[in-house]
Amino acid sequence: MPPAVPRRRPICVPAIEQIIEFLAFHNYHDQVVSMIDLMTKHNFHAEKGTKLCFRVEMSAMSSAIEKSPITSTMLGEMVTHLDEALKGTAAEETWAKFRLRMVAYCCVSKLRESVCDPITGADDAADPTINDAKLAKQNQKKWGTAVRDTFASFGCDPARSGADEVLNFEVEKLITDLSNISKNGKVHKLSVQYILKLFSTTNLRVEYPEFAARVNEEYAGIPELLAQHMSVHPDPAAAAARAAGEALQQTSRALKRKLANEPDALQGALADTEATRSVLAPTAPQAPLSMAQDPESIEEFAEEPPALPEHAAPVPSMASGHNKPPPPMIPQNTVSEVKPTSMPRKRRRWTDEEEAKLRDGQHRYPFKWSIIKAEFFPDTGRTVVDLKDKWRNLMRLEGKTPRGDSLHAAAAVSNPAAAAAAAAAAAATVAATPTAPPKE
Repeated sequence: MPPAVPRRRPICVPAIEQIIEFLAFHNYHDQVVSMIDLMTKHNFHAEKGTKLCFRVEMSAMSSAIEKSPITSTMLGEMVTHLDEALKGTAAEETWAKFRLRMVAYCCVSKLRESVCDPITGADDAADPTINDAKLAKQNQKKWGTAVRDTFASFGCDPARSGADEVLNFEVEKLITDLSNISKNGKVHKLSVQYILKLFSTTNLRVEYPEFAARVNEEYAGIPELLAQHMSVHPDPAAAAARAAGEALQQTSRALKRKLANEPDALQGALADTEATRSVLAPTAPQAPLSMAQDPESIEEFAEEPPALPEHAAPVPSMASGHNKPPPPMIPQNTVSEVKPTSMPRKRRRWTDEEEAKLRDGQHRYPFKWSIIKAEFFPDTGRTVVDLKDKWRNLMRLEGKTPRGDSLHAAAAVSNPAAAAAAAAAAAATVAATPTAPPKE
């Protein structure tokens, strides 16, 4: 029998170990730990318990680190430290791919410090606020030179001969994207804000998921490092969870020993389980299946002709000579009620008595036409609209407005001849208008 191969835990964290040691040595703050957590979230492929446990340990460590803003110096030192720590290891190749993105974040952090006010730990995750006075000192050439110098300080110089062509292309593309801040020869503020926000530490993500996935799958020194830290900073919640887990594990072991010593206990437990299921979920007895009938005794299904609609006629058969068309279906005589069209209402001439009533009603109830109609014209057929129109016509004949004001008073004072001519024309128009005879 071949020797048992020890199970290798599928968590690839040699680079994370170096970063944790780097943080512990320099006493960096918890926001850097959160950044590391984002970098490594794709590297966890183990069960949930292991992943959760590691995150709890990281949270406990981050609570003991002093808070301070992330600076370009911190990111630069981290890149340099990882270059030395991972040199000659299996993670060197994949770190070289991810390293370019870290250099870009370091460059943007330096640019942010040149155009923004100093930030505090609480404002580190917020959107950058650009200082207009500092931004006014920048120009396209100065900004691009700072970007190229930062990349060159980390060995990322596209002009260097003998470098990888693919890497040079990526470096040149990053430098071009970070340097494009001018519009019409002037530095554009929106472009600067977009670059600073796009390459902020809150947006740091692993763009190369294979980073640390092709390297050593061992824990390296992380368990010992975390154990030392947790011994210095014990967590009461973690201790309670650990005690509950140990109690559950002891209960499981006792049950296994009992089943191993008493083989009948397992059968009894299974029988009890089946009995419990039958009581909790009883099933109705199924009727036995009937035997199939003899095929010869089965009668064929007699097809019936489809039912025809109410006014449909059967199709004549040409073979039997019924080639005459069916008689037309004459519907029954239905008497439709013809509704007369609405005829216009015939106008009645106003009498002198009705005009006197209208004047009296208007004098007693000014412009309350419903009351005037109800009291003076109850059964005459006059409507409220008729009363309003008649009153308007009366006032117009008298040269007044419906309110009783003089309509041509101002015109008569300024031009008496024109006012007299207008009054004569109005009287002639009224006299020439034919009127219907009074209704009997």
